[in-house]
Amino acid sequence: MNIQLVTTQKQLEDAYYVRMKVFVEEQLVPAEEEIDQFEDVSTHFILYDEQQRPAGAGRFRILDKIGKVERFCVMPAARSK
Repeated sequence: MNIQLVTTQKQLEDAYYVRMKVFVEEQLVPAEEEIDQFEDVSTHFILYDEQQRPAGAGRFRILDKIGKVERFCVMPAARSK
């Protein structure tokens, strides 16, 4: 497993893919709630598995001078690792 700071459009797309799979498809969170107005002001992270497939994602942002960890999730196949 390899976690990376998102610095490219491809990495961001991979992070959104994981979030949509876990939160929207699996947990039935409405897509319009999952991708929100804070995406552009957040620092995003992506987790890749050994085959370089997207396996997890999350974001970090500052809220009222406090760091807030949000939207962290892991694909079902990677949860036992």
